[in-house]
Amino acid sequence: MQQIKRERQDNDTDDDGAKKFKIESNSLSRQSITYFENLSNETILEIFELLDFDHLYEAFSNLNIRFQNLLADSHCSVSFSLSWMSKLNFQRYYTENIQPNQHRIKSLCLSNTFMINHILTPIYNASKLIRLQTLFMTNIFSKYLDEIFQSLSTLPVLSALIIVPVDYVKDKAKLYCQILRLSGLRYCRIQLSACNISKQLSITSISKWKFLCRAFQSSFYFDRQWFFDCQYRVNSNGNCIFFYSTNPYRRKKYALYTKIEKLSSTPRTPLIDSVTSVDASDGEAITHCSNYFLNAMELITSSFYSQYCRWNTLNRILPLQQLTQVIFDSSDCNLASLTELLNLTPNLDTLYQMQIISKL
Repeated sequence: MQQIKRERQDNDTDDDGAKKFKIESNSLSRQSITYFENLSNETILEIFELLDFDHLYEAFSNLNIRFQNLLADSHCSVSFSLSWMSKLNFQRYYTENIQPNQHRIKSLCLSNTFMINHILTPIYNASKLIRLQTLFMTNIFSKYLDEIFQSLSTLPVLSALIIVPVDYVKDKAKLYCQILRLSGLRYCRIQLSACNISKQLSITSISKWKFLCRAFQSSFYFDRQWFFDCQYRVNSNGNCIFFYSTNPYRRKKYALYTKIEKLSSTPRTPLIDSVTSVDASDGEAITHCSNYFLNAMELITSSFYSQYCRWNTLNRILPLQQLTQVIFDSSDCNLASLTELLNLTPNLDTLYQMQIISKL
């Protein structure tokens, strides 16, 4: 009888221990959940620096006093990405947002000459941009470059410069010398328009060229796994056609471009099975892509909310739930689209913004 009582006591003790362990485990699991407002101020400021100014203030300015103070913190750097707006609206935006935060601006993207001249000239305006590290200027007329480079020479920490003139730059040598005088510059990209002098050539027989193209589709090449592909890409400098050989059974990376499908002769199924990294920076090519990259683990994209980059469209060409790494080369990080991406990629462990300043 005593032995039976002892066994019951032991069982009760075991049950109590199991219940206690279960309760403690549940408590620990609840404690492991981290809420955004529980993050330290230093961590929140680091997150703020990844967001555009407009998105930042729209999301956090009306929450509570703590976030308002963090937004006004002089240690918090800000980024501006300005698209087209009227002169009146820009002047008001400049007075209300840019001018009070000139000393905090770390990244600046300007989309027309009026904005660029208003912020960077005269020189005493530019000298207030003491934290500016990255400057992206598009649609700028080349006649203003001399004055702008005088202003750029006063920026103490400028390390990345991107220039896209809207017209033809006649004196390229002078432009290159001005860039080299910026001693702190570690990255520079210039997109110059070509001065094309075209001459029309007569084609006597189009059938001859068709015959030559179709010759690469014969069994002679397929049996030896020799494949050729043709890709068509449109940019501001004109149209480019790439004709190249490829080995589809070994290829691990694939870049999407707008294609002339009728000229493409590469069998698709073997090619896409070997690809693990897909570069979808050419947004228009996503909508025209007929491939499905079954084993893709990495995605490279240029923008989170371009007219072509929609996550449901990308999911048609590769399994988003399988991705472990996403790299985006863009300064217009949209918080809503970023949240949507995280919901669609449960296995994602690396999200990398290839913005220039993050690696300088």
